[in-house]
Amino acid sequence: MYQRYKNLADATRGVAFVGRLATYKYYNMDQVVGQALAAFKRLREREESSAAALIEGVANKSRGKVVAQAA
Repeated sequence: MYQRYKNLADATRGVAFVGRLATYKYYNMDQVVGQALAAFKRLREREESSAAALIEGVANKSRGKVVAQAA
């Protein structure tokens, strides 16, 4: 059952599960808080790198249009 839910979550963009219920394992609360903070950091870094890639792609596309118009 866990693997089915994991596969579904992995295929769904913008969904992240952390903690005891997400992994079907027992953790102390300090471990859960640590996992949540680590997950937040990973998600934030992923979001920042996606935004940077999007901005770079738009900038490259814009430069290409400018070059084509100038030629």
